[in-house]
Amino acid sequence: MEKKHTIPPHKIDHRANVFALAEVGATDVLSVSAVGLTGKKPFSVGQFVLVEDLFRIMDTPTFIEDFKGGIVHPDMSAPYSPGLKSKVLQAGKASGLKIKTGAVLADTKGPRYETAAEVAFFRKIGVHLLGMTSTVEAILFNELRATGVKIQNATLAITTNFGTGVLKKPLDHNEVKVVVAQRENEVKNIVSNLIALV
Repeated sequence: MEKKHTIPPHKIDHRANVFALAEVGATDVLSVSAVGLTGKKPFSVGQFVLVEDLFRIMDTPTFIEDFKGGIVHPDMSAPYSPGLKSKVLQAGKASGLKIKTGAVLADTKGPRYETAAEVAFFRKIGVHLLGMTSTVEAILFNELRATGVKIQNATLAITTNFGTGVLKKPLDHNEVKVVVAQRENEVKNIVSNLIALV
């Protein structure tokens, strides 16, 4: 985890990070993401939400540069591993914490926040959560699985703010930091209990 937040989201080398995890033999990877909300329902600020599906139309880094080793079109019907998601829910319960489910996450290209029109568009098409990084990771983990790598992934989101236009006021990144800080120890408890399950 980058403590000082010095690397902008669009500068993260997702391929290197995901490949490194696979190289060292990681079998279960939980991403924890601070996300905004596209509306006031069904989720609210300050909740833990397990991501169910993703929406991404931006260019995405890929491990599949050619088909020399065979044709590979990764299946994305379950972009987050059901087995690991189940264990995350168990870890939350063991921590005494409620984790909501059923969320669809989309990423936009940071470091900027979304415009009110973008937030309204995503809400209209069924996206609940907005971030800047984690859909790329999920796609790359699915590519690895399609090539035989045994690695599971899940994303646990912390809902930190309403997206632009939902409350008719400007976004303040300090508000995001406050919510993340408030939930930090609970994240540690979830991760600790998850380790015991995997």
